[in-house]
Amino acid sequence: MNKKFLIFTDIDGTLIDLTTFDPGPVTDVLPKLQKKDIPIVLCSAKTAMEQIKLREFLNIKDPFIVENGGGIYIPKGYFEDKIIKEISPQIEYEDHYIKICVGTSYKYIRKILEIIKKEEKIYFIGFGDLDVNEISRLTGLDKKDSELAKKREFDETIVEIDKISVDILKTRLKEFGLKLIHGGRFYHVISKDASKGKSVIILKNLFKNKYKTELVTIGIGDSENDYDMLKHVDYPYVVEKKSGGWINFDIFDLKKIKGIGPHGWVNVIKDVGILEGQAPNFL
Repeated sequence: MNKKFLIFTDIDGTLIDLTTFDPGPVTDVLPKLQKKDIPIVLCSAKTAMEQIKLREFLNIKDPFIVENGGGIYIPKGYFEDKIIKEISPQIEYEDHYIKICVGTSYKYIRKILEIIKKEEKIYFIGFGDLDVNEISRLTGLDKKDSELAKKREFDETIVEIDKISVDILKTRLKEFGLKLIHGGRFYHVISKDASKGKSVIILKNLFKNKYKTELVTIGIGDSENDYDMLKHVDYPYVVEKKSGGWINFDIFDLKKIKGIGPHGWVNVIKDVGILEGQAPNFL
């Protein structure tokens, strides 16, 4: 088959358990996918530093999408620098990575949030208002991981806000080129021009150029902020939520898979059939 398979996956509540942060059975399946040279692209609200730690633990070497599509990190040498610049000129070089800046800066987002809070006299709390101990208490992350979660570049996580303030904040953010979205647990403020879907499209173009063949893309998610990622893949899947059931998306051919979090993730791979030594089930 002259096709290249590519997996885009959410992390919390999908690749790893939402509360224990354990990948469970995923650790047995990933090496088999990697042996077949199938890229695994993490696509999450998590920061680059959080994802780098997880990638090292799972031995994933592929590009990854951070902070709800606000940025894309590409290991140096993975794609041609020239092609990256042609597809997206907004790039920066960081240690071992080339970073594509899809969204606006965290500093700008924090500035606008303070303006809106003062003008509207509404109440909400973001990661930028909290210390490491408070983030650890609210998220269940240990202190070291909470430090990584604070290293934000494109997206502010809102951990506490009431319904009235949500409506006001959504309206006011539009004036400043920002938007409010909901993830698996918290709200997030990000540039209106940034999304998981936009970052997926950028990476799909880079992968097409790299492999010079037809791509078959698979997306796996579990929550509201995965919609745009799943909308831009060939075969979208959702796993069961920890609270029960599946998120409802109006996406053609969306498939709901039994299994919560990483157990559902493994069931997606089984359903696809790319580890069975034969043509995948959908071809």
